[in-house]
Amino acid sequence: MKKYVKSAVTAVLVLLALLIPVKTVNAEDVVAFTKPITLNSTFSETLTTETGVNAKYTFTLKKSGTLTVQIGFKEGSGYSWGYHGGVTLKDCDGKELANVGVRDNSGGTDSGVFTVDLLAGDYYLYVDTKANDNNPSNYIITTSYEDSNETVVDNLQNPHDSQANPIALPFGSVYTGHIALNSESDVYKVDIKGNVMLTVDLTNRTNGLKMEIINTNNTVKKDFSFAEKTDTEKVFCPAGTYYITISRRPRNYEDTYTYGTYTIKTTTSPLATTTIKKLKNKKGKLLDVKFGIKSMGDAAGYQIQYSTSKNFKKKKKTVTIENSDYLQSTYTLMGLKKKKTYYVRIRTYMTDNRGEQYFSAWSKAKKIKIKK
Repeated sequence: MKKYVKSAVTAVLVLLALLIPVKTVNAEDVVAFTKPITLNSTFSETLTTETGVNAKYTFTLKKSGTLTVQIGFKEGSGYSWGYHGGVTLKDCDGKELANVGVRDNSGGTDSGVFTVDLLAGDYYLYVDTKANDNNPSNYIITTSYEDSNETVVDNLQNPHDSQANPIALPFGSVYTGHIALNSESDVYKVDIKGNVMLTVDLTNRTNGLKMEIINTNNTVKKDFSFAEKTDTEKVFCPAGTYYITISRRPRNYEDTYTYGTYTIKTTTSPLATTTIKKLKNKKGKLLDVKFGIKSMGDAAGYQIQYSTSKNFKKKKKTVTIENSDYLQSTYTLMGLKKKKTYYVRIRTYMTDNRGEQYFSAWSKAKKIKIKK
């Protein structure tokens, strides 16, 4: 009887052992060492089963920039004609950002390399090898780092990638920014006091960016995408607060995104103005108004106003005309009275998303007497 009880107990214990999950040890939790490294340097290590076959190297980027890491395994490391090992880049939260593995395919020193654009912050390189009792892993790591020289530090803990945390951008100043793998965009803020044309000049190393210009009440919203390394865009902006978002742009249909350093500069200019070039009395009650605009692309249209008084307080009439494709245009006023003297002036206007009109200053008035 005791024999059967003992066997039953043993069977229960075995069953419980099978049912209770056994905590497995993550390979990354077992490392030979963790130590800081200096970028733009080369160093070598040898890992064995006695020391541990994995290692961590920590470093900090004070500014965003471009990091290149190369790992090379010497002949005899790990398994011949097999996987030697590799290096993985992770941020301080353990998120994987880049990696490269190395296989023995030459009989000599084999290497792998990756290049990645990063925000400022804390990172580490995790090296895993195939060292065993018969073959230690001898490897060399080379790191190179190019500072983006960004004007405002953009890091993991404080990214400027939303309207809640924008970068204040003074007009006329050139700012350097950086689009990193772990940051999709940079957001800038500008405060515009009057109704102006906003010009944004971009120069980028990435050969492609996207830009959005939007104000707080969404009456202006413009999107741009360009592949050239330099670009200038001009947008009409009524007074208000605006956010300019610079973000990465797919290079192709496979969604390979562009990263890297760029510069941005914003300037403002008044709305386009125009002047009365000539007034010509035609037969009957017609009057040709000839005017010129420096750039019709800077105007959605124009208004011509005429009156019998110099101060435009008597019998004033206004005609609104949508934009023409011509830099100089002539408009014919009708219904003017003979033997009357008229004063004529002109101004341009722009519109926002709602179609609301915003006007430039009036030009200097010209006068003419309508003939019989």
